[in-house]
Amino acid sequence: MFAISEGKPNSSVVPRVVAVLAAAMFVPAVCAGAVGDWTLHVDSSNLYFVFSSGDDIWSASSGGAVRYTPGTGEFAKVVRDRPGALATNELSCVAVTEGGREWFGTRGFGLNLREAGTWTLFTAGITPLPSNEINCLASSGTSLWVATTLGLALAEGSSIVATYTNSNTGGGIGSDIINDVLATQDTVWCATTSGVSRGVKTGSTWSWTALRTGLTSMFVLSVAFKDNSVWAAAADGTYELQGTTWVKRGTLPMWRVSDLQQAGAGFYAAAGDSGVLVWQGADWVNASPRDLSGRFRHLASDASGNLWCAASTGLVRHDGATWSRIAFPGPQLNYVEDLSVSPDGVVWAATRSGAAALKYDGAEWSLYNDSTTAGGFQDAWLFSVFAPTPDTVWFGHCCLEGTRVDRMVAVGGVETWTNLPFVNCKDILADASGKVWFSSDGYGIYAYDPSDESTAHVTASVGRLASNSVEAVAPASASRRWVGHMVSGVNLWDDRGTAEEADDTWRHFTTSDGLASSSVTSMLVVGDRAYAGTLSGLSVFQDTLWLRNYTATDLAPASDEINDLAVDGLGNVWVATTTGVARISASGEVSVYTYETSGLVNDQVLCVAVDDNRGQVWFGTPNGMAVLEAWGSEAGRDLSDAFVYPNPLRPASGTGVIRIGGLPSEAEACVYDLGGRELRHLGVVSNGDVLWDGTDSEGAAVPTGVYLVTLKAGGDSAVCGVAVIR
Repeated sequence: MFAISEGKPNSSVVPRVVAVLAAAMFVPAVCAGAVGDWTLHVDSSNLYFVFSSGDDIWSASSGGAVRYTPGTGEFAKVVRDRPGALATNELSCVAVTEGGREWFGTRGFGLNLREAGTWTLFTAGITPLPSNEINCLASSGTSLWVATTLGLALAEGSSIVATYTNSNTGGGIGSDIINDVLATQDTVWCATTSGVSRGVKTGSTWSWTALRTGLTSMFVLSVAFKDNSVWAAAADGTYELQGTTWVKRGTLPMWRVSDLQQAGAGFYAAAGDSGVLVWQGADWVNASPRDLSGRFRHLASDASGNLWCAASTGLVRHDGATWSRIAFPGPQLNYVEDLSVSPDGVVWAATRSGAAALKYDGAEWSLYNDSTTAGGFQDAWLFSVFAPTPDTVWFGHCCLEGTRVDRMVAVGGVETWTNLPFVNCKDILADASGKVWFSSDGYGIYAYDPSDESTAHVTASVGRLASNSVEAVAPASASRRWVGHMVSGVNLWDDRGTAEEADDTWRHFTTSDGLASSSVTSMLVVGDRAYAGTLSGLSVFQDTLWLRNYTATDLAPASDEINDLAVDGLGNVWVATTTGVARISASGEVSVYTYETSGLVNDQVLCVAVDDNRGQVWFGTPNGMAVLEAWGSEAGRDLSDAFVYPNPLRPASGTGVIRIGGLPSEAEACVYDLGGRELRHLGVVSNGDVLWDGTDSEGAAVPTGVYLVTLKAGGDSAVCGVAVIR
C-alpha cells in the first residue's frame, strides 16, 4: 500500500506509489471506544414542572430534565440518549426522594427511576402503576406520590407499594384523574377533576375523604399550603379550606391558575400567559413583569424562600425583589428541518418553528432570527441551510409570499447580510466550480455564481425541466446535475459547460424507467452513482442507467418514505426516513437505527448531515437533534498500518475530504504536487488520522490531478499518491 523508506521519498519511489494508489480504494477499519455513542442536542426550556431538592432545582420539560445548582451555576441534563435509560424526553414532572432516588414522570411512557446510575421503568399493566400518563409527583421523605390519569400510586423506597382509585377508596378519591398532590408524612391532598380528596394515615392504613362543599367548579388543578391553611385552584378561581368547606378567595376574571405555591412571605399563583400572581391581603395582583414572556405552568420554593417558576420559555427565579430568567445550555428550538456542517466543523440547523437558524460551534448554541440579526435574517419559515465555507452560510426560506434566500458572510468576527430574491427555497448545494444551486417549490431552479455574482433562473418547459416544483438539485460535475421533483420524477441536466441553452441535454426519469416513485424528496451523488430518495423507496442510478431500488422490505424497520440523504467519508449513504435511519454501506449492506434501538430522539428523521472531520452523523427531528459517533480511526503501530479513503477525491460527488488513517501518534503529514512543491502541511496526528479537503495552504482548491502525501513518524517515512477529480 505504501512505499516505506528512510528519510524523504526519492524519485524512484514516487511513480510506483502513484500508479498503485490512483486506481485503489481502501476501506478503513472502525475503531471501538466512543464509536456508537449518541449525544442529544435538545431544547429543554419548554418547562412543565419544577422541583426543589436541597441545593438543586430540577425541571421537567419536553426535552428531558435539567438539574440546576444555583450555588455553582452548573447544569446537568437528563435525556434519553440510549435504550434502557430515560424512557422519553417528553416529561411532565420530576422529584427526588431521600436516598438520592430521582423520579421522572412522563407523558404516556410511565414512571422512570434513576438510582445510583441504574434505570428502572414502571409501566401500567406490568407494574402496579395505574396509568402511563403521569400528571404530578410529590415526595415526602422516602415516599413518592404519583398522580396519574387513572388513579394515585404510592412508592416506598424503590417500589410501588399501593394504588388508590375512586373505586377502591369508596369514592374517597373523587376522580381518578388527579392533577396535583400535596403530601406530608401522614396527610395527602389530591386535586382531581371532581374536587379535592384528603388522605389521612392511621398506622399503616390510608383513609380517604372527598371534599367538595363550597366548590362551584369541581375541576381542581392545584392544592397548596398558605401558612397553616390549605388552598385550592379550580377552573373558576381559588379557594381556602375552612373546616370541611371551601370558601372562594379573590377574583380571577381573566386568569386560570394552574399552580399555587408559598415562597418566603409571599403566596403565588401560576397564571399561564398572564405570568405569576401574588396574593395581597384580599385579592390577586400581577407580580411578574410584562417583559418576562412565556406561559407559567408550575411553581416551587427553595429553603431560602426563592420562588422558582416553570415556564414555556425556561426557568424563572424570584427572590422576593427581582425576577431573573435562567438560560439553559443547548439549542433554543427543537424542530430541525435541515442541517449543514461547514468545513471547519460548525453545525448549522434550519428550524421550521420560530423562523430561525441555530449555530453550534462545538461548545455553545447561538440563535439567528430577524431580531438577533437586525432584519438580516427574514422572518419566515426556514427550510434549508448550507455552509459551503467557514465564512459563508446560505439560508433558504419557503412557503410564504415574498420569501427569499439570505446569505451571511462572517469576516473578522463581523457578520454581513445580503439577500437574493429566490422564492420558496427547499434545498441548497454547490457544485465543484463553487456555483450554488437552489431548488424551489413552484419556481424551478435558481443559481448563483460567486465568481461574478451573476444569477440564473431555470423554469419548466417541454423537453427540459419537468416541473417548477423542485425538491433537490445534486451536482454530478460542474456541468451535470440531477434534479428531483415533487411529483414529476428526476431530470439529468448537462449544460455542457457553456452559457448557451441550445447545446444543453436533458433526460427525464419516471417510474417507467425504474424510479421507485415520481415523488422525489432528495438527491445525492456519490461517484458515478445518483441516489433518489422518494416517498416509496430509494432509487440508485449508475451513470444514466437505473441500477436498483431499496424498498420498504430492504429498509425495514426504517420506512421507504425518505426525507433526506447524505454520504460520509467512508462511502456510507445515510437515509433519513419517517421511521428511523438506514445506513447503506459501499457494498450495499443495510443497517437501521430507530428510536427503540438507538439514541435517536425521534423516529421521524427530517434531515441528516455528516461531519467528516469528527466522524459524526447528525440527525434532525421535530424533537431536537441526535449525533452518532459513527466511525473513528485507531492509531496504527507504524506507517505500515496507514490507509487512504476515499481515493480518488471527488468534491462534486459529495466526497469532500480524504482521510489518511491508521497513523501512529505524532505522525506528520504534508501534501505535494508531482513537481515536489509543498501545497499543504496537514499537521501532526493526535487521534490516528488526518484529513485533506483538496485545498492548498491558501484555501484554494487544487485542480484535477495526482498528488503526493508524505508521512513521517519517528525515523520512518512513507509517501502515498492520491487523486483529485473535479
